[in-house]
Amino acid sequence: MLRNILNVLVGTILFIGFFFKLMHWPGAGPTLSVSLCGISILSVMYAIRNRKSQLWIQHIIFPVFLNAFALSVLFKIMHWPCASVLLVISMTGISLTFFEGAQRMRKSITAVIPAMFGLSMMLALFKIMHWPSIDLLSFLILFLMASIPVLLFIRGKQLKQTAPSLSSQMMMVAALTLISALIEFSFVIVRDGLDLNHSLADFAQVLISLGILIAIGKVIQKENLKSNSQNDYLLLHCLGGIYLISLIFQIMKSWS
Repeated sequence: MLRNILNVLVGTILFIGFFFKLMHWPGAGPTLSVSLCGISILSVMYAIRNRKSQLWIQHIIFPVFLNAFALSVLFKIMHWPCASVLLVISMTGISLTFFEGAQRMRKSITAVIPAMFGLSMMLALFKIMHWPSIDLLSFLILFLMASIPVLLFIRGKQLKQTAPSLSSQMMMVAALTLISALIEFSFVIVRDGLDLNHSLADFAQVLISLGILIAIGKVIQKENLKSNSQNDYLLLHCLGGIYLISLIFQIMKSWS
């Protein structure tokens, strides 16, 4: 119960912060900073709650690195020391956990999702730190965003006969990720063609990302995937991590 209340509270604070940012109202910065602290606290709580889990990389190591990533972004936007060190450690750690998740899911085509995201995190780290690298990040992110709904629709169709309830839930998540991808693609076209302000598109992405996280949480809780279908559980857990990290990146982006 307390966990659900905290999840709603942090999500609400995050929404308010981005809405204030969209409207150029005062208080957006402190509100988003509080939301980063909330994400950090929730990550630690998640790791503690699942400390006896057999999926210790997904349930313990990843939340710890996510906590460090949220704090590193907070440190960066507040210009506090050690922000760069935290960024390097956390983003490298997150990348490795996604690569490990891809290895666990290697028998499924959906394993490309954590693999691509892990690579995207490493490329993003190189870009943030201004290290020399091949400029493939934008292409990889767009390809990943296009791949996620397609692979989810395929998986949902595969489950239609054996697990119709899970299939419909998977289709719902796929639809939300498709909307997110369409917003991103339309923003790229508009930005490149018309050079319009992108605050509204960013706000829409935040709303969709929050919706995806809520939908994923409901699927995992309702279907008891951890014991019934570990591959699907890992897939949804991976997607939850991706869209939560994307929210943190949105906070970082809002200060740039």
